[in-house]
Amino acid sequence: KDNSAVVAIGSRGQWQIINSTNYYRNYYGSTRESFNASAAFFLNINVGYIIGKDGNSEGRLRKTTDHGTTWTESTVSDQKLDAIYFLNTYNGWISANKKLYSTTDGSNSWSMKENSQLPGGINAIYFINNQRGLITSSNVVYRTTDGGNNWLGVGYAPSSLTEIKFKNEVEGYAIGSSGTMLHTIDGGNNWFSVNFPGYNDLISFGWSSNDNPYVSYVTGKLYRIQQRKVNLITPVMNAQIADGRQFKIT
Repeated sequence: KDNSAVVAIGSRGQWQIINSTNYYRNYYGSTRESFNASAAFFLNINVGYIIGKDGNSEGRLRKTTDHGTTWTESTVSDQKLDAIYFLNTYNGWISANKKLYSTTDGSNSWSMKENSQLPGGINAIYFINNQRGLITSSNVVYRTTDGGNNWLGVGYAPSSLTEIKFKNEVEGYAIGSSGTMLHTIDGGNNWFSVNFPGYNDLISFGWSSNDNPYVSYVTGKLYRIQQRKVNLITPVMNAQIADGRQFKIT
């Protein structure tokens, strides 16, 4: 949510905080060996979260309020935590397999809803407000209008969907494996496929400062989306892409 800092998660659960004014190394950190990070979310330059599991495979959450200088840690679930989203300082959501946890007090306490009807675990979370939210599970986008009590399938893809992001309250994208990409322009009520030129996994999505949407490819390529079409950009000014997982656009 905050564009001034990036948290890079490695394949072994290692993580590093990267400041946007110094792409390579400004702020950095490492977790102890018993913590394996799976996802991160920063609300602003100071407040951020990293989720994953500990050595006993319990779902753990780490929170910082000073840009990663110090962290507090708590157990949220008996399973590894997979996805995280915070709407504001108080309201946030975390998933562990098919379970969705919500907080209204900034992660001090959590309530859980198990969504047994989902085809798989919850891969990505996005909430427009406290009541309207979206998740991806397997190859389906689900929508809730009651804070997560009930979910309706609204978007279907040929392959698994692993990330969902919105530019504003109406336009958003869901991306995933084998070049899968869905687009909505009505707040997630309806989704249509975007024809992506390739079949490798799409792993990251974002908007530049001039509102152009970009998506990164598992092979390290970066694409720009214009008029619902995808065009390859080579190279991108001041961009450094490692396995397609990190990029900065100026």
